[in-house]
Amino acid sequence: MQTALHEDILEAILNWKGERPAPPIASDIAAVLRLDPLTIEPELVRLQEEGLISRAVDGSIHLLPKGNALAERVVRRHRVLECFLEEKLGIDGASASQSACVLEHTVTDDRIDQLSVTLNDTAAITPLADLPEGSVLEVKVVRGIERYGRLSDLGILPGERILLRRKLSNGGVVVRVKRCDIALSREIAMLILGEKVA
Repeated sequence: MQTALHEDILEAILNWKGERPAPPIASDIAAVLRLDPLTIEPELVRLQEEGLISRAVDGSIHLLPKGNALAERVVRRHRVLECFLEEKLGIDGASASQSACVLEHTVTDDRIDQLSVTLNDTAAITPLADLPEGSVLEVKVVRGIERYGRLSDLGILPGERILLRRKLSNGGVVVRVKRCDIALSREIAMLILGEKVA
């Protein structure tokens, strides 16, 4: 039986995998979740027993197919809820994300599907920051564009295609837009959503 902590751990492993080249170890996951590593260890054992993760001899943690599928569902629930809270209710990004973290464990996938349709499916598309290097994203939505008008000045608008050239060690990205390279913080890159086209 999955708990909210189990889902948080799986989500953290998946997000880590998308942001860094080396897989996480227990202390990395504990740091991301702001928990004591001693709290994480028994939960990792349970997840391993349930066939959701594997652990290498060096302590690195890897999602197994079943765990990866569950982690992707949790991430999708988070994105849909965060988008709803921010776009429809006007809650600021950080607060929307915190609330989505709480709600994502209690809402069913059916309700998320319905909510996603209500949002014209904008929450089901991928944030720029979550793509691997070399990906091309066709922008569908720029969340909070009224607060980040400079993005439109740079040509980052719905319909534009962006090449993710490089992921930076601090979580930021370097993208190519209209033949220009632009560095964006992870916070900003998470606001740019679209469909991967290459």
